[in-house]
Amino acid sequence: MKAVAVALAAVASLASYAALIGWLKTVYFLRPFGLSPAALGSGWVESAFQSWYVVQNLVYFTWIVWLVVQTRRFTFALVAVVYSLIPLATHYAFLHYDRTWVRWWVDHQHTWLKLVPLLLLALVVVGRIRGGPLEWRWRHGAAGLVLLGMVVGSWGLSAAKHFGSYDAERILHRPDELLPRVELTWKDSPPAGWEVGRDLFLLHEDRQTLVVVEFTTGTGWERRMPRVHTIGRGELRHVVVSPRTAVQPGGQYL
Repeated sequence: MKAVAVALAAVASLASYAALIGWLKTVYFLRPFGLSPAALGSGWVESAFQSWYVVQNLVYFTWIVWLVVQTRRFTFALVAVVYSLIPLATHYAFLHYDRTWVRWWVDHQHTWLKLVPLLLLALVVVGRIRGGPLEWRWRHGAAGLVLLGMVVGSWGLSAAKHFGSYDAERILHRPDELLPRVELTWKDSPPAGWEVGRDLFLLHEDRQTLVVVEFTTGTGWERRMPRVHTIGRGELRHVVVSPRTAVQPGGQYL
């Protein structure tokens, strides 16, 4: 019974942590649009689902840090440092998004986050082939395990914020390639001041509302400024959504 109670407590803690990082990712994604999770009706379940990308990379990071602690190899430590900085670096790189090599680096964030663990795995395999033993058993006691959990857990919270901001910045710089276009037909007359033929993009939808965005016209790789409209479905007669057809920037690999 004690083991069951411990397992249930662990599952509840992990679920709560997943919901927290999912909520943080959503908050930082919506902030540039002047929205909040409450405005979209996002609850605990939605936040937990939003955490999958952060959790995936958190598992990779945990494995990398585990190897660093167990092997104490400089190469693995360097890999851990590089991996830990990718979310922050790709987020703030938008300050120089007009440069070709920066765009290439930023748009392939997903690739780097998967490639680094694969390269590390290759190093581990090569080391085993050459006869270097690898000790998997944890040798640093309960205190060391708690410290490891605090390190990777803190990284996960930070990464969630940077991932959310990163997703928002990509949309603000390249809305045509990342959001579907939407055309609205009003049930009655449109609201006062509504201009027909607006270039609108769908940011969010649920059973009650649509959140559509129009962007200021930019040149080159400038950051567009959004203007957000939250519209009840009951006000609309017809909605036409034109899905994206091109591969998203950076989506060509892995």
